[in-house]
Amino acid sequence: MVHLVQQYFERSADRFPDKIAVECGDDNISYQDLDQISNGLAHYLIAAGAQRGAFIPIFIEKNVNAFKALLGILKADCAYVPLDTSAPGSRIESILGRLEAGYVLVDNKSEPAMREILDEAGSDVQIVNVETAEITDTSRRAYKNISADMAYIIFTSGSTGIPKGVMISHFMIVDYIDFCVDLYDITETDVVSQHAPLYFDNSVLDIYCAWSAGATLQLVYDELNVVIPKLASWLRDKQISIFLAVPSVLTMLLKSRRMQPDMLPNMRHVIFSGEVIQ
Repeated sequence: MVHLVQQYFERSADRFPDKIAVECGDDNISYQDLDQISNGLAHYLIAAGAQRGAFIPIFIEKNVNAFKALLGILKADCAYVPLDTSAPGSRIESILGRLEAGYVLVDNKSEPAMREILDEAGSDVQIVNVETAEITDTSRRAYKNISADMAYIIFTSGSTGIPKGVMISHFMIVDYIDFCVDLYDITETDVVSQHAPLYFDNSVLDIYCAWSAGATLQLVYDELNVVIPKLASWLRDKQISIFLAVPSVLTMLLKSRRMQPDMLPNMRHVIFSGEVIQ
């Protein structure tokens, strides 16, 4: 029985080691490779001093590297905090301060921006680059966390004041994901789209339903959101079977006139949430 959300991934990695776990454009990674890299990052964070229950931000655009970071943090018995890489530096600085963050995970693309933010703030937060960290031990750990411990924190937009961190525990996710996998009958044959930014709660359903079932997670990258008509072709070409989006995206897809009868033969479920349906 799964008690911690990373165990969804590990269970599927044991069943389907060579299967693609996450794909973004031309970049992808197998369950086995992602398992080993994230194990290594967990050992690296612990060796660097990360303590159980630490809140560790991720400052990486939504790509394969972001999922290396997410899993590595969870496997270190810590909680991940996705940050918007396009947010003003003052907001990022404020969140890092509220978390009392000791570490922040970046990749090669995002590291210069994070260093600038930290330099301007005079912060001593330690940067860990998931692409250059020296990983030696890729074995799985015996976790110390329990299901009541935090898995992640999402910060609100702050539109009504100072952004607030919403804390979500492992068991809250597990209860939700077990229900959704059963409701939508998600299996290893599915291809699940991942549309919402990682700093939105909607991302949770995509990620952990796919990993629970051993399905492939296809990331909807920024270009597809900017040019919505391309999203229709992408859904077809990637053979998406589970698609979760806000209603406004579905409306724009219909208005694009790119959706044709029978163009999505693999689609089983279209799920929408997060907005009023117009």
